[in-house]
Amino acid sequence: MYQQELKEKEERNLKLLEQQRKEREMRLQLIRSKTQGTSSTFIPSAKLKHLESLKEEKKKEVKTNIQPKDNNNNNNNNNIAVLKNNKNEEQNVIKKKSIFLEIAEKTENAKIVEKTDIEEIAKKKREELYKKQLEKITKKNEEHLKYNNIYKHDVNIIKNFYNEIKDKIIQNYYFNQDDCISLCSILKTDDCII
Repeated sequence: MYQQELKEKEERNLKLLEQQRKEREMRLQLIRSKTQGTSSTFIPSAKLKHLESLKEEKKKEVKTNIQPKDNNNNNNNNNIAVLKNNKNEEQNVIKKKSIFLEIAEKTENAKIVEKTDIEEIAKKKREELYKKQLEKITKKNEEHLKYNNIYKHDVNIIKNFYNEIKDKIIQNYYFNQDDCISLCSILKTDDCII
């Protein structure tokens, strides 16, 4: 019995050492990724908390496994009780592990969903901005077209208008309203209302 307990303790210690080594490696990877600026491995905070809780549980487990030496009969009974307790603790640890892993996966998935949501929102905002800019440009184009249609004149017509006014001014001609209307009628277009 005593040899079995020693073997079990050794196995637990080996498992503890193995898990501690893995945890150290994960922490080193995290530190390396932080120093490099890009994170090649993503370790969610829930997973880190899970690892810390595992450490604490293992420490408690090691403390509870240390037993005072009693009689062989009491020892056997105590061993059976300890084994039952260990099994219950292992089941609890497994349950806690699965809970922590689920939380870690959900937070990881949530972060991925948040990234896609942010990308979609940014894409929608860009599309809205493009639509607004297109509307502004089309409105300006329409205004320019209207303006061009209203004030569109042939260069020869403008020259003739200018020459007529120039000649009348040289002659010291006095313009009345009817003369102005007749002179400006040359510049009148279909869209222009005077």
